[in-house]
Amino acid sequence: MRAPKGHGITAVCRKIKENKFLLLFIFVYAFILTMANEFFFASDRMQNYDQAIYQYIGHLITEGKMPYVDAFDHKGPLLYLIYAVSCLISLKWGAWLINFLVMAGTIGVSYCIARRFVGKGWSASICLILYSGFMLLDFRGGTPEFFAGLFMAISLYYLLDYYFTGKISRKHLLLLGVCGGCIFWLKHSTMITLLLLCIFIIIKY
Repeated sequence: MRAPKGHGITAVCRKIKENKFLLLFIFVYAFILTMANEFFFASDRMQNYDQAIYQYIGHLITEGKMPYVDAFDHKGPLLYLIYAVSCLISLKWGAWLINFLVMAGTIGVSYCIARRFVGKGWSASICLILYSGFMLLDFRGGTPEFFAGLFMAISLYYLLDYYFTGKISRKHLLLLGVCGGCIFWLKHSTMITLLLLCIFIIIKY
């Protein structure tokens, strides 16, 4: 199957960088969404219990302690490393900044995926509706699934490229492997979706 004419993923991503209005839309929308996050620097909301644990373990790592030894939780080590980086940035707003960047990245990749099938306006509308829906479902961010969402979107981005063209470069295969590894080390159960997508593509070809 061929990709819809003019909707090449690499070309669309290049255009996003060149389109200042689209970049502004992505960052402003990500900012608005992450205002609902308890990590938001101006928020007085109590932290969710799980996110508080993740941040605590991340903080312990910055003090030379070991996750699973000095403090135990059953999530993957990459999650605690992300929170460790956030603590090094700032204990007050570091976690929000990383949530914001991940949210912006996920929206950007989602826009690229939508551009495979529809025009610019519809693609932006799909992202607006999709992530507004997450917000209505009490979106908080900072969870393994939230971070894995970015890597899942990137994987889908390249799997669609292969689905439409029947070709995939070694560089993109390596990137898919890296994304799969990141998803696994965030929360291994979320790998199921990516594996099902890969199996579907393999069967299709």
